[in-house]
Amino acid sequence: FARLWVRGGFPRSFLARSERASVEWREAYLRALLERDVPALRPGLPVATLTRLLTMLSHLHGGLVNESELAAGLGVTAPTVGRYLDVLEGLFLLRRLPPYFANVGKRLAKAPRVYLRDPGLLHALLGSADMEALRGHPKVGASFEGFVIAQVLGALALAGVDARPFFWRTHGGAEVDLLLETGKAVVPIEV
Repeated sequence: FARLWVRGGFPRSFLARSERASVEWREAYLRALLERDVPALRPGLPVATLTRLLTMLSHLHGGLVNESELAAGLGVTAPTVGRYLDVLEGLFLLRRLPPYFANVGKRLAKAPRVYLRDPGLLHALLGSADMEALRGHPKVGASFEGFVIAQVLGALALAGVDARPFFWRTHGGAEVDLLLETGKAVVPIEV
């Protein structure tokens, strides 16, 4: 369990003989994806900007996305950041968890939360190569939350359960990390 959380689910990272070998594989994977695969799939996309955005998102993991703030940090427009987020989501690097709006009378968060899908890639971007480094990192809670959400959604998909994932949060701070909406019920899960 701890190895899966720290190293992530890519077999070469998970099964590596050492933590160092696992980290090296994850870093090489991210470089290859961003420097080779992205330009092949999306010619003209600035790889350096996308790399910086991915690093910024690793520090935002589990938080609300503010495209305007990200755009200001990258020197691009908010709609451009939105397109970059679409690319990262299409590459299965990123998950945007939308907010749930059942009670329109409350002041609710309207921006999605962002999670890197693989915890091993998140930890490589954060520089947390092993459990010791991860335990001391300020994003350890958000990392674990994202890991649990990914495991729950993966298990539901494997079981063929049709559940739409959301989160719920008021401006006053009340929140539920994961809300699963099925045809019959809304199931809250607090990590």
